[in-house]
Amino acid sequence: MSTGLTIKKDAALDFVSLGALVHRLDTGVIPFRKATECNIHVSGGEFNVAANLADCFGMNTGIATAMVQYPIGDLIAERVRAMGVKPTIVKGSGGVFDVVVDGKLVWSKHETGRFPNEDELVEDVQALGS
Repeated sequence: MSTGLTIKKDAALDFVSLGALVHRLDTGVIPFRKATECNIHVSGGEFNVAANLADCFGMNTGIATAMVQYPIGDLIAERVRAMGVKPTIVKGSGGVFDVVVDGKLVWSKHETGRFPNEDELVEDVQALGS
C-alpha cells in the first residue's frame, strides 16, 4: 500500500511524532482514593497519529516526548509500546508536578521538593472545600 510519503529504505522509523503524552488513570466507578487498581490510558494528538499509522498501515512509528523519572513513567512507556509505537523518552530529573484545583495551587513538588502522599493530597484538596 502506498502511503504517499517518501521514506528512506534504511530509515530506523517510518514516522516520528514530537510531543506530549496525555495519560489518564481510570478506576472506573470506584472513587480514586478507594481504588486498589486502575487502567492507564495514553493519548495525545501526536501519539494518536503515530499509534494509528502503526495499527492501520503497519508503519514503524515512534514518539519523542518528555517523561517524569518515576515508576509511572515506565508504565506509560509500556502502554505506548503496546500500541506499536517506539517511545523515546527524555526523562526529567526535577520536573514540575503541580496539583491545581479550580485555579488554586494545592501541591507543588518544586516548593516541597517531593511528591505528595495520597493522604496529604486528599486532605489538601478537601480543605479547599471548607
